[in-house]
Amino acid sequence: MDDSVKRGILARRLLATTCLTAVGGTVAQAGSISEPPNFGTTFATRTLLPVNTTVVTGTTAFGDLDDFVEFQGLVGGASFTLTATATISTVTVFNDSQSQIGIPLAFGATATQSLTNTVPANGLLVAQVHLGNAETGTQSYTLNLNAPTTVPEPASSLTLGLGLVSVAGALAVRRFRHKSQESPGSP
Repeated sequence: MDDSVKRGILARRLLATTCLTAVGGTVAQAGSISEPPNFGTTFATRTLLPVNTTVVTGTTAFGDLDDFVEFQGLVGGASFTLTATATISTVTVFNDSQSQIGIPLAFGATATQSLTNTVPANGLLVAQVHLGNAETGTQSYTLNLNAPTTVPEPASSLTLGLGLVSVAGALAVRRFRHKSQESPGSP
């Protein structure tokens, strides 16, 4: 097999990998984050989570009754499910400080509940966890978000970039060879 055939096969494989990465990257999900440090205690001081964060673990207690976290990079208009496990708390989801999404999830004893709704067009969701009774001491919670993201994970981005560079290089070599074959007798 000569070198041009090998390069052609390599270019087609890289292009196929790049296309699959671009399609698959839109639903990439990964990552969890935990307190400490403390999450924001008001909507204005909410903690902006890294893109692709799907699990949040934290605590609320007397003097830290509220935690606000913002999920970002979500596909606007797509369906999401937020599953919360908590005790003596209320979990509320917002689009902005004035717009609540769905109904709050209210917890007495430790339980798991879910809220399914639509991601706002801006691709942001803010979750508030509020401790219902400060006299109960410190209470732990876990939020698990299932929603498609618009930003692929870093490894997918790297693979996509390398594939595109390789395809561009293969096209440049082909163009150069085609030009040199067209004018073999030219000075």
